[in-house]
Amino acid sequence: MLGSWFLVVRELITNRSQQIIIFAAYALFVVYMYEIYLDGPNQRTETYIATRQLKRNHMIRIDDFGLPKAGVASWGWFLPNPDSLEGLYVAKKDIEVGNGIDLSSLQKLPGPLNDPNRRLASIPLEKQPELVGFLDSDVQVEVVHESTVLAANARVHAILCTKKDAASCYVLLDLSKEDEMTITQKRILDSKKLYVRLATTAQH
Repeated sequence: MLGSWFLVVRELITNRSQQIIIFAAYALFVVYMYEIYLDGPNQRTETYIATRQLKRNHMIRIDDFGLPKAGVASWGWFLPNPDSLEGLYVAKKDIEVGNGIDLSSLQKLPGPLNDPNRRLASIPLEKQPELVGFLDSDVQVEVVHESTVLAANARVHAILCTKKDAASCYVLLDLSKEDEMTITQKRILDSKKLYVRLATTAQH
């Protein structure tokens, strides 16, 4: 049926360039239908490709992944909606550049700490929304109250956002027990002067 339809269209179109365009579109359509036929009742899904190294507990952003360079997925076919990946977290292990990203390698929330002697504390980034694009899991930071460094050896565990607006985000920190207690006390007493910055050693 598809073959006879193509012959009819070819007879109607006499211009050579138009014939080439129609033939190319027809070929793409046939490939698409053949791929669906091979998949049977279960629709196949392809994976996006990581454009940079994504560490465990990294929050996925739209520029973290792109289309594969080959195959039907390079045309955008059989790929999940990119919005379904954005805001999820890398699970269990890092994803290297060029490796696939799909829902099976992601999770809705950051994973737990690996060290039972460490503690988590959150600092709002409401007044530092620009840091959302710089902070990432495992980045070393300092926690500061006014000009006093409260924790010099903190690491970013994950970024948490309640909305897509960066001002709604928090940085979840991996801390020693002592630093966590100090920061919690300061946050209760005077949270407005509490902020984070890249550690001095991380800036070089």
